[in-house]
Amino acid sequence: MTAKMKEIIIDAESMSEDIFEEFFSESSDLTLRAVCTSEKGKPATGNGKVFRGASAVSFYLELMEEPESEEKESFIVVAGRATRLAEALMILGRKPKRKLRILICGGGIMHTDATASAEENFYEDPHAVKTVLDSGLWPLIIPLDLIYEGGFGSGRKPGLDKSELLRHALRLIAEGRTEESSRKCRCSIALRGENRGELLMDSRERAEEPNCRLLNQDGSHMRYCSVRREKGCGSCDGGPMKVIMDADTGSDDAISLMCAALCRKFDIRAICSVWGNSDPEHTADNGARVMSLMGKKVPIYKGLDTALFKYQELCRRDRGNLKPIEINGEVLHMHVDELPIPEATYRREEESAVSFYLDYFSDPKNRDTAILATGPLSNLGLALSIKPEIGKNIREIIIMGGGLFKANITPCSEANFNHDPEAANIVLNCGAKVTVIPLDVTHKTVITEEEREEIRKLNNPCALFAAKLLRDRSLIHDATQPLYIPHAATAHDAMTAAFGADRTLLTELIPVYLRVVEGGDCDGHCSLDRRDESREPNCEIALSGDREGFVRFIKESLAAYGDLPHMART
Repeated sequence: MTAKMKEIIIDAESMSEDIFEEFFSESSDLTLRAVCTSEKGKPATGNGKVFRGASAVSFYLELMEEPESEEKESFIVVAGRATRLAEALMILGRKPKRKLRILICGGGIMHTDATASAEENFYEDPHAVKTVLDSGLWPLIIPLDLIYEGGFGSGRKPGLDKSELLRHALRLIAEGRTEESSRKCRCSIALRGENRGELLMDSRERAEEPNCRLLNQDGSHMRYCSVRREKGCGSCDGGPMKVIMDADTGSDDAISLMCAALCRKFDIRAICSVWGNSDPEHTADNGARVMSLMGKKVPIYKGLDTALFKYQELCRRDRGNLKPIEINGEVLHMHVDELPIPEATYRREEESAVSFYLDYFSDPKNRDTAILATGPLSNLGLALSIKPEIGKNIREIIIMGGGLFKANITPCSEANFNHDPEAANIVLNCGAKVTVIPLDVTHKTVITEEEREEIRKLNNPCALFAAKLLRDRSLIHDATQPLYIPHAATAHDAMTAAFGADRTLLTELIPVYLRVVEGGDCDGHCSLDRRDESREPNCEIALSGDREGFVRFIKESLAAYGDLPHMART
Protein backbone atom coordinates (compact mmCIF):
# COMPACT_ATOMS: atom_id res chain seq x y z
CA MET A 1 0.00 0.00 0.00
CA THR A 2 1.39 3.41 -0.97
CA ALA A 3 2.11 5.73 1.96
CA LYS A 4 -0.09 8.80 2.14
CA MET A 5 1.34 12.16 1.26
CA LYS A 6 1.72 14.40 4.31
CA GLU A 7 0.61 17.96 3.65
CA ILE A 8 1.45 20.59 6.22
CA ILE A 9 -0.28 23.84 7.15
CA ILE A 10 1.87 26.02 9.40
CA ASP A 11 0.19 28.70 11.52
CA ALA A 12 2.81 31.16 12.81
CA GLU A 13 3.68 34.82 13.10
CA SER A 14 7.23 34.34 11.89
CA MET A 15 9.75 31.61 11.09
CA SER A 16 13.14 31.29 9.49
CA GLU A 17 13.81 30.30 5.87
CA ASP A 18 16.00 27.37 6.92
CA ILE A 19 12.94 25.55 8.32
CA PHE A 20 11.59 25.29 4.77
CA GLU A 21 14.96 24.21 3.43
CA GLU A 22 15.23 21.50 6.08
CA PHE A 23 11.74 20.02 5.88
CA PHE A 24 10.26 20.87 2.48
CA SER A 25 12.98 20.06 -0.03
CA GLU A 26 12.25 17.95 -3.12
CA SER A 27 13.39 14.81 -1.31
CA SER A 28 11.19 15.44 1.72
CA ASP A 29 8.09 13.38 2.57
CA LEU A 30 6.37 16.58 3.65
CA THR A 31 4.51 19.01 1.39
CA LEU A 32 3.86 22.57 2.53
CA ARG A 33 0.31 23.46 1.50
CA ALA A 34 -0.10 26.82 3.22
CA VAL A 35 1.13 29.24 5.82
CA CYS A 36 -1.48 31.01 7.96
CA THR A 37 -0.58 34.14 9.86
CA SER A 38 -1.95 37.42 11.19
CA GLU A 39 -2.31 40.57 9.12
CA LYS A 40 1.07 41.72 10.45
CA GLY A 41 2.76 38.33 10.39
CA LYS A 42 5.90 37.98 8.28
CA PRO A 43 6.81 34.29 8.04
CA ALA A 44 9.10 33.00 5.33
CA THR A 45 6.87 31.40 2.71
CA GLY A 46 8.88 28.58 1.18
CA ASN A 47 6.75 27.13 -1.61
CA GLY A 48 3.48 27.44 0.25
CA LYS A 49 0.75 30.00 -0.13
CA VAL A 50 0.37 32.61 2.64
CA PHE A 51 -3.08 33.40 4.08
CA ARG A 52 -3.39 36.38 6.39
CA GLY A 53 -6.02 37.21 9.00
CA ALA A 54 -9.57 36.70 7.69
CA SER A 55 -8.33 34.92 4.57
CA ALA A 56 -6.61 32.38 6.85
CA VAL A 57 -9.92 31.72 8.59
CA SER A 58 -11.60 31.22 5.22
CA PHE A 59 -8.85 28.83 4.16
CA TYR A 60 -9.37 26.77 7.31
CA LEU A 61 -13.12 26.60 6.71
CA GLU A 62 -12.58 25.34 3.16
CA LEU A 63 -10.03 22.80 4.40
CA MET A 64 -12.44 21.47 7.04
CA GLU A 65 -15.17 20.94 4.47
CA GLU A 66 -13.01 19.05 1.98
CA PRO A 67 -13.90 15.36 1.59
CA GLU A 68 -11.68 12.82 3.26
CA SER A 69 -8.71 11.85 1.11
CA GLU A 70 -7.20 8.39 0.79
CA GLU A 71 -4.07 9.86 -0.74
CA LYS A 72 -2.98 12.47 1.76
CA GLU A 73 -3.00 13.36 5.44
CA SER A 74 -3.35 16.97 6.58
CA PHE A 75 -1.44 18.32 9.57
CA ILE A 76 -1.93 21.78 11.06
CA VAL A 77 1.07 22.92 13.09
CA VAL A 78 0.25 25.93 15.27
CA ALA A 79 3.51 27.68 16.23
CA GLY A 80 1.93 30.93 17.33
CA ARG A 81 -1.47 31.94 18.63
CA ALA A 82 -4.29 29.56 17.75
CA THR A 83 -6.64 32.47 17.03
CA ARG A 84 -7.34 31.84 13.34
CA LEU A 85 -7.89 28.11 13.72
CA ALA A 86 -10.18 28.68 16.72
CA GLU A 87 -12.24 31.26 14.83
CA ALA A 88 -12.78 28.80 11.99
CA LEU A 89 -13.84 26.06 14.42
CA MET A 90 -16.30 28.41 16.12
CA ILE A 91 -17.80 29.50 12.78
CA LEU A 92 -18.11 25.88 11.64
CA GLY A 93 -19.81 24.96 14.90
CA ARG A 94 -19.23 21.22 14.54
CA LYS A 95 -16.51 18.67 13.97
CA PRO A 96 -14.90 19.08 10.52
CA LYS A 97 -15.68 16.57 7.75
CA ARG A 98 -11.98 16.26 7.02
CA LYS A 99 -9.79 14.39 9.47
CA LEU A 100 -7.21 16.95 10.59
CA ARG A 101 -4.22 16.30 12.81
CA ILE A 102 -3.33 19.32 14.92
CA LEU A 103 -0.04 19.97 16.70
CA ILE A 104 0.17 22.96 19.05
CA CYS A 105 3.63 24.29 19.90
CA GLY A 106 3.21 26.10 23.20
CA GLY A 107 2.24 25.94 26.81
CA GLY A 108 4.51 24.65 29.51
CA ILE A 109 4.46 22.07 32.28
CA MET A 110 7.54 23.04 34.25
CA HIS A 111 8.63 26.13 32.28
CA THR A 112 7.00 29.36 31.13
CA ASP A 113 8.15 32.62 29.59
CA ALA A 114 5.38 35.24 29.34
CA THR A 115 4.25 35.14 32.98
CA ALA A 116 4.94 33.13 36.10
CA SER A 117 2.53 30.42 34.95
CA ALA A 118 1.98 30.82 31.21
CA GLU A 119 3.84 30.48 27.93
CA GLU A 120 3.52 33.43 25.55
CA ASN A 121 1.22 31.98 22.86
CA PHE A 122 -1.17 30.46 25.39
CA TYR A 123 -1.20 33.70 27.40
CA GLU A 124 -1.98 35.88 24.41
CA ASP A 125 -5.14 33.98 23.43
CA PRO A 126 -6.13 31.31 25.97
CA HIS A 127 -9.72 31.17 24.67
CA ALA A 128 -8.44 30.08 21.26
CA VAL A 129 -6.39 27.27 22.78
CA LYS A 130 -9.40 26.12 24.79
CA THR A 131 -11.55 26.10 21.65
CA VAL A 132 -9.05 23.83 19.88
CA LEU A 133 -8.75 21.55 22.92
CA ASP A 134 -12.54 21.19 23.10
CA SER A 135 -12.96 20.62 19.36
CA GLY A 136 -12.75 16.84 19.44
CA LEU A 137 -9.73 16.93 17.09
CA TRP A 138 -7.30 15.52 19.68
CA PRO A 139 -4.50 18.09 19.29
CA LEU A 140 -0.95 17.14 20.28
CA ILE A 141 0.65 19.71 22.60
CA ILE A 142 4.43 20.21 22.30
CA PRO A 143 5.29 22.28 25.39
CA LEU A 144 8.08 24.71 26.11
CA ASP A 145 9.71 22.10 28.38
CA LEU A 146 11.15 20.42 25.26
CA ILE A 147 13.95 22.97 25.01
CA TYR A 148 14.93 22.86 28.69
CA GLU A 149 17.39 20.59 30.46
CA GLY A 150 15.04 19.53 33.22
CA GLY A 151 12.85 20.88 36.03
CA PHE A 152 12.48 24.16 37.86
CA GLY A 153 15.48 26.41 37.65
CA SER A 154 17.08 24.56 34.73
CA GLY A 155 18.29 26.46 31.70
CA ARG A 156 17.60 25.91 28.04
CA LYS A 157 19.46 23.14 26.28
CA PRO A 158 22.54 24.51 24.50
CA GLY A 159 21.78 25.81 21.03
CA LEU A 160 18.01 25.46 21.29
CA ASP A 161 15.46 28.24 21.06
CA LYS A 162 11.69 28.35 20.81
CA SER A 163 11.71 27.58 17.08
CA GLU A 164 12.81 24.07 18.08
CA LEU A 165 9.20 23.37 19.06
CA LEU A 166 8.14 23.80 15.42
CA ARG A 167 11.09 21.79 14.19
CA HIS A 168 10.27 18.96 16.57
CA ALA A 169 6.64 18.95 15.46
CA LEU A 170 7.72 18.59 11.84
CA ARG A 171 10.17 15.80 12.73
CA LEU A 172 7.42 13.86 14.51
CA ILE A 173 5.19 14.16 11.44
CA ALA A 174 7.94 13.16 9.04
CA GLU A 175 8.87 10.12 11.16
CA GLY A 176 5.24 9.11 11.83
CA ARG A 177 5.68 9.40 15.61
CA THR A 178 2.97 11.86 16.56
CA GLU A 179 1.06 9.27 18.56
CA GLU A 180 3.77 7.03 19.95
CA SER A 181 5.60 10.07 21.36
CA SER A 182 2.59 11.27 23.31
CA ARG A 183 0.16 10.34 26.04
CA LYS A 184 -3.54 10.97 26.37
CA CYS A 185 -4.67 13.48 28.97
CA ARG A 186 -7.39 15.98 29.82
CA CYS A 187 -6.11 19.54 29.52
CA SER A 188 -7.65 22.94 29.90
CA ILE A 189 -6.46 26.54 29.95
CA ALA A 190 -6.88 29.20 32.61
CA LEU A 191 -8.85 31.92 30.83
CA ARG A 192 -8.44 34.85 33.21
CA GLY A 193 -6.85 36.02 36.41
CA GLU A 194 -3.20 35.97 37.40
CA ASN A 195 -2.66 32.51 35.95
CA ARG A 196 -4.27 33.32 32.60
CA GLY A 197 -2.91 31.06 29.88
CA GLU A 198 -1.66 28.36 32.24
CA LEU A 199 -1.82 24.84 30.81
CA LEU A 200 -3.82 22.73 33.26
CA MET A 201 -4.15 18.96 33.39
CA ASP A 202 -6.92 17.05 35.13
CA SER A 203 -4.60 15.33 37.58
CA ARG A 204 -7.11 13.20 39.45
CA GLU A 205 -6.68 9.43 39.20
CA ARG A 206 -10.06 9.22 37.53
CA ALA A 207 -9.86 12.26 35.32
CA GLU A 208 -12.51 13.32 32.86
CA GLU A 209 -12.33 11.91 29.33
CA PRO A 210 -9.06 12.87 27.57
CA ASN A 211 -9.29 15.64 24.98
CA CYS A 212 -5.70 15.88 23.72
CA ARG A 213 -2.26 14.36 23.68
CA LEU A 214 0.79 15.74 25.45
CA LEU A 215 4.31 15.20 24.17
CA ASN A 216 6.19 12.68 26.27
CA GLN A 217 9.15 14.31 27.98
CA ASP A 218 10.93 11.05 28.84
CA GLY A 219 10.89 12.12 32.46
CA SER A 220 13.07 15.17 31.81
CA HIS A 221 10.48 17.61 33.12
CA MET A 222 10.19 15.53 36.28
CA ARG A 223 13.79 16.10 37.37
CA TYR A 224 14.21 18.65 40.10
CA CYS A 225 16.96 20.14 42.19
CA SER A 226 16.80 18.21 45.45
CA VAL A 227 17.42 19.34 49.01
CA ARG A 228 18.09 16.54 51.47
CA ARG A 229 17.23 17.36 55.06
CA GLU A 230 19.19 16.07 58.02
CA LYS A 231 17.50 13.53 60.23
CA GLY A 232 16.02 14.72 63.44
CA CYS A 233 14.45 17.91 64.66
CA GLY A 234 13.62 19.22 68.08
CA SER A 235 14.90 22.27 69.86
CA CYS A 236 18.54 23.30 70.01
CA ASP A 237 19.12 21.41 73.26
CA GLY A 238 17.95 18.16 71.67
CA GLY A 239 14.56 18.19 73.40
CA PRO A 240 11.16 17.70 71.74
CA MET A 241 9.94 20.31 69.28
CA LYS A 242 6.99 22.37 70.43
CA VAL A 243 4.14 22.17 67.92
CA ILE A 244 0.60 23.41 67.46
CA MET A 245 -1.64 21.11 65.42
CA ASP A 246 -4.12 22.97 63.21
CA ALA A 247 -6.54 20.33 61.94
CA ASP A 248 -10.00 19.65 60.56
CA THR A 249 -9.84 16.32 62.35
CA GLY A 250 -11.14 13.52 60.18
CA SER A 251 -9.55 10.17 59.46
CA ASP A 252 -6.03 11.05 58.30
CA ASP A 253 -5.85 14.02 60.72
CA ALA A 254 -6.62 11.55 63.52
CA ILE A 255 -3.69 9.35 62.47
CA SER A 256 -1.47 12.45 62.36
CA LEU A 257 -2.58 13.51 65.86
CA MET A 258 -1.98 10.05 67.32
CA CYS A 259 1.47 9.76 65.76
CA ALA A 260 2.51 13.24 66.90
CA ALA A 261 1.20 12.68 70.43
CA LEU A 262 2.96 9.32 70.75
CA CYS A 263 6.24 10.40 69.11
CA ARG A 264 8.75 11.57 71.70
CA LYS A 265 10.09 14.21 69.33
CA PHE A 266 7.03 16.43 69.80
CA ASP A 267 5.58 18.51 72.59
CA ILE A 268 2.03 19.36 71.47
CA ARG A 269 1.15 22.75 72.96
CA ALA A 270 -2.35 23.00 71.50
CA ILE A 271 -4.78 21.73 68.88
CA CYS A 272 -6.64 24.36 66.85
CA SER A 273 -9.74 22.97 65.16
CA VAL A 274 -10.91 24.33 61.84
CA TRP A 275 -13.73 23.66 59.40
CA GLY A 276 -13.08 21.39 56.42
CA ASN A 277 -13.82 17.70 56.80
CA SER A 278 -16.59 18.78 59.18
CA ASP A 279 -17.63 21.85 61.16
CA PRO A 280 -15.21 23.10 63.87
CA GLU A 281 -17.43 21.88 66.74
CA HIS A 282 -17.04 18.32 65.49
CA THR A 283 -13.39 18.67 64.51
CA ALA A 284 -12.63 20.09 67.98
CA ASP A 285 -14.51 17.22 69.63
CA ASN A 286 -12.71 14.71 67.42
CA GLY A 287 -9.36 16.14 68.47
CA ALA A 288 -10.32 15.76 72.12
CA ARG A 289 -11.49 12.18 71.49
CA VAL A 290 -8.15 11.27 69.93
CA MET A 291 -6.21 12.77 72.84
CA SER A 292 -8.50 11.08 75.36
CA LEU A 293 -7.87 7.73 73.68
CA MET A 294 -4.25 8.08 74.80
CA GLY A 295 -5.06 9.44 78.23
CA LYS A 296 -3.65 12.85 77.25
CA LYS A 297 -5.11 16.30 77.70
CA VAL A 298 -3.99 18.92 75.20
CA PRO A 299 -5.72 22.34 75.09
CA ILE A 300 -8.13 22.48 72.13
CA TYR A 301 -9.28 25.76 70.61
CA LYS A 302 -12.26 25.99 68.29
CA GLY A 303 -11.46 27.72 65.00
CA LEU A 304 -13.32 29.25 62.08
CA ASP A 305 -16.35 27.61 60.51
CA THR A 306 -15.82 28.92 56.96
CA ALA A 307 -13.26 30.46 54.63
CA LEU A 308 -12.03 34.03 55.01
CA PHE A 309 -13.57 35.39 51.80
CA LYS A 310 -14.38 32.61 49.38
CA TYR A 311 -17.99 31.85 50.25
CA GLN A 312 -19.01 35.49 50.30
CA GLU A 313 -19.11 35.06 46.51
CA LEU A 314 -22.13 33.07 45.35
CA CYS A 315 -20.23 31.54 42.43
CA ARG A 316 -17.71 29.96 44.82
CA ARG A 317 -20.07 28.32 47.31
CA ASP A 318 -19.91 24.74 46.05
CA ARG A 319 -17.66 23.14 48.65
CA GLY A 320 -17.37 19.86 46.77
CA ASN A 321 -18.42 17.71 49.74
CA LEU A 322 -17.47 14.06 49.39
CA LYS A 323 -20.37 11.65 49.04
CA PRO A 324 -20.52 8.41 51.04
CA ILE A 325 -19.65 5.17 49.31
CA GLU A 326 -21.61 1.95 49.78
CA ILE A 327 -19.56 -1.24 49.50
CA ASN A 328 -21.18 -4.62 50.11
CA GLY A 329 -24.00 -2.94 52.03
CA GLU A 330 -21.61 -0.97 54.25
CA VAL A 331 -21.76 2.83 53.97
CA LEU A 332 -18.26 4.30 54.18
CA HIS A 333 -17.14 7.91 54.52
CA MET A 334 -13.62 9.20 54.05
CA HIS A 335 -14.38 11.46 57.05
CA VAL A 336 -17.24 11.44 59.56
CA ASP A 337 -18.58 14.12 61.89
CA GLU A 338 -17.83 12.04 65.00
CA LEU A 339 -14.90 9.64 65.05
CA PRO A 340 -15.97 6.12 66.15
CA ILE A 341 -14.01 6.14 69.40
CA PRO A 342 -15.15 6.92 72.98
CA GLU A 343 -16.28 10.43 73.83
CA ALA A 344 -13.67 12.89 75.02
CA THR A 345 -12.89 13.06 78.72
CA TYR A 346 -12.43 16.85 78.61
CA ARG A 347 -13.81 19.87 76.79
CA ARG A 348 -12.23 22.46 74.53
CA GLU A 349 -11.05 25.85 75.72
CA GLU A 350 -13.39 28.85 75.64
CA GLU A 351 -10.84 31.02 73.82
CA SER A 352 -11.00 30.87 70.01
CA ALA A 353 -8.18 29.46 67.90
CA VAL A 354 -7.52 32.83 66.24
CA SER A 355 -7.33 34.60 69.60
CA PHE A 356 -4.99 31.87 70.87
CA TYR A 357 -2.66 32.35 67.90
CA LEU A 358 -2.58 36.12 68.43
CA ASP A 359 -1.73 35.79 72.13
CA TYR A 360 0.70 32.88 71.80
CA PHE A 361 2.85 34.19 68.97
CA SER A 362 2.83 37.76 70.23
CA ASP A 363 5.16 36.48 72.95
CA PRO A 364 8.73 36.19 71.55
CA LYS A 365 9.37 33.40 74.07
CA ASN A 366 7.27 31.11 71.85
CA ARG A 367 9.47 31.47 68.78
CA ASP A 368 10.51 27.84 69.19
CA THR A 369 7.01 26.58 68.30
CA ALA A 370 6.11 25.17 64.88
CA ILE A 371 2.68 24.66 63.33
CA LEU A 372 1.59 21.42 61.64
CA ALA A 373 -1.38 22.41 59.47
CA THR A 374 -3.56 19.65 58.00
CA GLY A 375 -6.77 21.47 57.09
CA PRO A 376 -7.83 24.76 55.47
CA LEU A 377 -5.55 27.56 56.67
CA SER A 378 -8.40 29.84 57.74
CA ASN A 379 -7.40 30.18 61.42
CA LEU A 380 -3.80 31.11 60.78
CA GLY A 381 -4.72 33.25 57.77
CA LEU A 382 -7.08 35.41 59.85
CA ALA A 383 -4.60 35.73 62.72
CA LEU A 384 -1.86 36.86 60.32
CA SER A 385 -4.27 39.32 58.68
CA ILE A 386 -5.04 40.89 62.05
CA LYS A 387 -1.43 40.95 63.24
CA PRO A 388 1.05 40.23 60.40
CA GLU A 389 4.08 40.71 62.67
CA ILE A 390 3.45 37.41 64.48
CA GLY A 391 4.67 35.61 61.37
CA LYS A 392 8.28 36.24 62.33
CA ASN A 393 7.70 34.51 65.67
CA ILE A 394 6.58 31.20 64.14
CA ARG A 395 9.44 28.70 64.04
CA GLU A 396 8.12 27.02 60.88
CA ILE A 397 4.86 25.98 59.26
CA ILE A 398 4.51 22.51 57.74
CA ILE A 399 1.43 22.32 55.54
CA MET A 400 -0.35 19.38 53.97
CA GLY A 401 -2.05 20.95 50.98
CA GLY A 402 -2.08 21.55 47.27
CA GLY A 403 -0.90 19.47 44.36
CA LEU A 404 1.28 19.98 41.30
CA PHE A 405 0.44 16.90 39.25
CA LYS A 406 -2.22 15.53 41.58
CA ALA A 407 -5.68 16.81 42.54
CA ASN A 408 -8.77 15.53 44.30
CA ILE A 409 -11.63 17.97 44.88
CA THR A 410 -11.51 19.54 41.37
CA PRO A 411 -9.54 18.68 38.22
CA CYS A 412 -6.71 20.98 39.29
CA SER A 413 -6.91 21.52 43.05
CA GLU A 414 -6.58 19.79 46.42
CA ALA A 415 -9.25 20.20 49.11
CA ASN A 416 -7.36 22.15 51.81
CA PHE A 417 -6.13 24.83 49.41
CA ASN A 418 -9.40 24.84 47.46
CA HIS A 419 -11.45 25.45 50.61
CA ASP A 420 -9.62 28.67 51.49
CA PRO A 421 -7.13 29.86 48.84
CA GLU A 422 -6.99 33.40 50.22
CA ALA A 423 -5.88 32.11 53.63
CA ALA A 424 -3.29 29.86 51.98
CA ASN A 425 -1.74 32.85 50.19
CA ILE A 426 -1.58 34.84 53.42
CA VAL A 427 0.25 32.00 55.17
CA LEU A 428 2.62 31.37 52.26
CA ASN A 429 3.71 35.02 52.33
CA CYS A 430 3.78 35.59 56.10
CA GLY A 431 7.57 35.57 56.35
CA ALA A 432 7.83 32.33 58.31
CA LYS A 433 9.66 29.27 57.01
CA VAL A 434 6.99 27.27 55.13
CA THR A 435 7.14 23.71 53.81
CA VAL A 436 4.28 22.46 51.62
CA ILE A 437 3.59 18.73 51.35
CA PRO A 438 1.27 18.25 48.35
CA LEU A 439 -0.75 15.31 47.08
CA ASP A 440 2.16 14.47 44.79
CA VAL A 441 3.99 13.19 47.86
CA THR A 442 1.13 11.66 49.80
CA HIS A 443 -0.11 9.67 46.79
CA LYS A 444 3.35 8.10 46.56
CA THR A 445 3.82 7.42 50.28
CA VAL A 446 0.85 5.07 50.63
CA ILE A 447 0.25 2.31 53.18
CA THR A 448 -0.30 -1.16 51.73
CA GLU A 449 -2.78 -3.79 52.82
CA GLU A 450 0.02 -5.87 54.36
CA GLU A 451 1.41 -2.88 56.26
CA ARG A 452 -2.07 -2.05 57.55
CA GLU A 453 -2.29 -5.59 58.93
CA GLU A 454 1.07 -5.11 60.68
CA ILE A 455 -0.34 -1.98 62.32
CA ARG A 456 -3.46 -3.85 63.41
CA LYS A 457 -1.31 -6.56 65.02
CA LEU A 458 0.21 -3.99 67.35
CA ASN A 459 -3.12 -4.58 69.12
CA ASN A 460 -3.43 -1.38 71.12
CA PRO A 461 -6.36 1.06 70.92
CA CYS A 462 -4.52 3.60 68.75
CA ALA A 463 -3.15 1.00 66.34
CA LEU A 464 -6.53 -0.75 66.03
CA PHE A 465 -8.26 2.56 65.39
CA ALA A 466 -5.64 3.61 62.81
CA ALA A 467 -5.94 0.23 61.07
CA LYS A 468 -9.72 0.63 60.81
CA LEU A 469 -9.38 4.13 59.41
CA LEU A 470 -6.81 2.94 56.86
CA ARG A 471 -9.01 0.01 55.91
CA ASP A 472 -11.97 2.32 55.21
CA ARG A 473 -9.77 4.72 53.29
CA SER A 474 -8.38 1.91 51.14
CA LEU A 475 -11.89 0.72 50.23
CA ILE A 476 -12.92 4.23 49.22
CA HIS A 477 -9.72 4.70 47.23
CA ASP A 478 -10.32 1.43 45.38
CA ALA A 479 -13.88 2.54 44.54
CA THR A 480 -13.29 6.18 43.63
CA GLN A 481 -9.61 7.04 43.29
CA PRO A 482 -7.46 3.91 42.76
CA LEU A 483 -3.85 4.23 43.91
CA TYR A 484 -0.80 2.81 42.19
CA ILE A 485 -0.70 -0.03 44.74
CA PRO A 486 -4.07 -1.87 44.85
CA HIS A 487 -5.90 -1.87 48.21
CA ALA A 488 -3.47 0.72 49.63
CA ALA A 489 -4.49 3.85 51.54
CA THR A 490 -3.23 7.38 51.84
CA ALA A 491 -2.62 9.09 55.17
CA HIS A 492 -1.96 12.58 53.76
CA ASP A 493 -1.90 14.55 57.00
CA ALA A 494 0.38 12.18 58.90
CA MET A 495 3.24 13.18 56.62
CA THR A 496 3.43 16.57 58.37
CA ALA A 497 4.23 14.85 61.66
CA ALA A 498 6.56 12.38 59.96
CA PHE A 499 8.57 15.15 58.28
CA GLY A 500 8.68 17.13 61.51
CA ALA A 501 10.21 14.09 63.22
CA ASP A 502 12.55 13.00 60.43
CA ARG A 503 13.67 15.50 57.79
CA THR A 504 14.94 12.78 55.46
CA LEU A 505 11.40 11.53 54.76
CA LEU A 506 10.85 14.20 52.11
CA THR A 507 13.47 13.23 49.58
CA GLU A 508 12.98 16.12 47.13
CA LEU A 509 12.32 19.68 48.21
CA ILE A 510 12.57 22.71 45.98
CA PRO A 511 12.40 26.41 46.84
CA VAL A 512 9.63 28.05 44.78
CA TYR A 513 7.35 31.03 44.64
CA LEU A 514 3.92 29.45 45.12
CA ARG A 515 0.60 31.21 44.68
CA VAL A 516 -2.82 29.64 45.17
CA VAL A 517 -5.36 30.74 42.56
CA GLU A 518 -8.31 32.64 43.99
CA GLY A 519 -11.59 32.23 42.08
CA GLY A 520 -12.62 30.96 38.68
CA ASP A 521 -12.31 27.45 37.29
CA CYS A 522 -8.86 27.14 38.83
CA ASP A 523 -9.92 28.04 42.37
CA GLY A 524 -7.40 26.53 44.80
CA HIS A 525 -4.90 25.52 42.12
CA CYS A 526 -1.16 25.63 42.95
CA SER A 527 0.46 28.04 40.52
CA LEU A 528 4.26 28.15 40.56
CA ASP A 529 6.49 30.83 39.09
CA ARG A 530 8.15 28.72 36.40
CA ARG A 531 10.09 31.37 34.51
CA ASP A 532 13.89 31.26 34.27
CA GLU A 533 14.07 34.29 36.55
CA SER A 534 11.29 33.64 39.04
CA ARG A 535 10.32 35.64 42.07
CA GLU A 536 12.02 35.11 45.43
CA PRO A 537 10.80 31.78 46.85
CA ASN A 538 8.17 32.00 49.58
CA CYS A 539 8.24 28.31 50.52
CA GLU A 540 9.72 24.92 49.82
CA ILE A 541 7.48 22.35 48.18
CA ALA A 542 8.06 18.61 48.30
CA LEU A 543 8.03 16.42 45.21
CA SER A 544 8.58 12.93 46.63
CA GLY A 545 9.04 11.08 49.89
CA ASP A 546 10.40 7.92 51.46
CA ARG A 547 7.39 5.58 51.51
CA GLU A 548 9.00 2.86 53.62
CA GLY A 549 10.36 5.42 56.08
CA PHE A 550 6.94 7.04 56.40
CA VAL A 551 5.25 3.72 57.15
CA ARG A 552 7.98 2.93 59.65
CA PHE A 553 7.34 6.24 61.43
CA ILE A 554 3.62 5.44 61.72
CA LYS A 555 4.24 1.94 63.05
CA GLU A 556 6.89 3.04 65.54
CA SER A 557 4.74 5.94 66.77
CA LEU A 558 1.64 3.78 67.26
CA ALA A 559 3.69 1.06 68.94
CA ALA A 560 4.77 3.63 71.53
CA TYR A 561 1.27 3.45 73.02
CA GLY A 562 2.65 0.59 75.10
CA ASP A 563 5.09 2.99 76.75
CA LEU A 564 2.31 5.22 78.12
CA PRO A 565 1.57 5.13 81.87
CA HIS A 566 -0.77 2.30 82.84
CA MET A 567 -3.62 4.71 83.57
CA ALA A 568 -3.59 5.86 79.94
CA ARG A 569 -3.89 2.30 78.70
CA THR A 570 -6.92 1.29 80.80
